[in-house]
Amino acid sequence: MHLFKQYFPAKKQFLVTTQIGQKALKNQNFIDEVFVFEKNKITFAKFVQFSRNVSQKVKENVNEPIILQPHLSYRSSLLALLLKMPRVTYFETNLGFGAHKVSRLGVLHEAQRIGLLLEPLGVKRKDIISAKPILKSRPLREDFPYHHTIVDRTKKIIAVAPGSVWPTKRWDIKKFGELMQNILAHTEHHLVLLGSKNEEPLADALPDSVVTSERFINLMGKTTLEDLPALYPHFAVLVSNDSSPIHYASSFDIPTIAIFQATTSQMGFAPMATKQVVLENTSLACRPCGLHGHQHCPLGHFECMQSIKPQDVFKVLMTLIYKHYD
Repeated sequence: MHLFKQYFPAKKQFLVTTQIGQKALKNQNFIDEVFVFEKNKITFAKFVQFSRNVSQKVKENVNEPIILQPHLSYRSSLLALLLKMPRVTYFETNLGFGAHKVSRLGVLHEAQRIGLLLEPLGVKRKDIISAKPILKSRPLREDFPYHHTIVDRTKKIIAVAPGSVWPTKRWDIKKFGELMQNILAHTEHHLVLLGSKNEEPLADALPDSVVTSERFINLMGKTTLEDLPALYPHFAVLVSNDSSPIHYASSFDIPTIAIFQATTSQMGFAPMATKQVVLENTSLACRPCGLHGHQHCPLGHFECMQSIKPQDVFKVLMTLIYKHYD
């Protein structure tokens, strides 16, 4: 979206997304308007009316509008067809007839694959490949939990995100606990624990020495999507599973350690921060075991998790913070 603005600064950008997407991108100045589409709560009649409302608004504000469709689903294609505008999508897209199609190159990062939709508009591929995701930061609200501690300790905070919707993408919480003990023992940094309300029980498995530390801040279940662009810029490093926190960190160029287990970084969702390290067992033939992982290891051994040790993560973390570590 930033790359589009660089090439076409006078053009307006409209985004169709879910309510979650709207909150995640709130107040980002590269988007002119967001249309909220609750895909799981809509009848066909409302679907058609929604498309009419979007079409009318866009055509009132844009000459020669064009749709960039990154989603491959029938639903996204049906919406695009109802909007009755030229579109660019992928050869793999369902109901992609009538569209200008580009290849969805599997060797690229997902952000770059989406960027390929801009190539037929004249955007150079080298610029697409080199582009990075960017979000605009904002001040942390005064009533945010631990506001003054976080602001005062800016860039002296290590964020840890141990959750994921998919269990086989979660590194063992006990291993996270051991890592956090090492951080508190060997650095002066504060620790911030990130996660959704559903992930709050993970904190119960952390060692007492971590949760009782004056330098431990548990923000699980205490943040909203609107808070994240204000919170992330205060971090020195993020340690996370293959989940959304690594992409927020990339948007603010926060050094990132990403732990991949059931999935692999080659699938196109690795961090894009300038300083980033992916830890994964590349010797396992069973990886990836699925696009998102599973509820349980299909083979029962979960070697992709067991082979990543807390001390290995800690050494990488210290290198990112202190440049070297022995």
